[in-house]
Amino acid sequence: MQFCEFQQLDYPHMMEETDRAVCLMGRSDEDYLIMLYQLDGFYIEVFFHRDLQEITKFRAFDDTAMLEPYLENIELPFAA
Repeated sequence: MQFCEFQQLDYPHMMEETDRAVCLMGRSDEDYLIMLYQLDGFYIEVFFHRDLQEITKFRAFDDTAMLEPYLENIELPFAA
């Protein structure tokens, strides 16, 4: 699947495609648990609203600059 094709999908089909994606990591903010997935050369963020207890948004992107919020959570082992 191509990035532009994913963006044209409706909610149920986005969910189906995300099911076959690779989950990379998660992060959270005040309202959301946000899971990051990789699928066929692009990334998908899935926003799970804490209060509503449901997925309320998908955001797909292929610009690696959008990975910035996740980089601070990656721990690299110290090499001696």
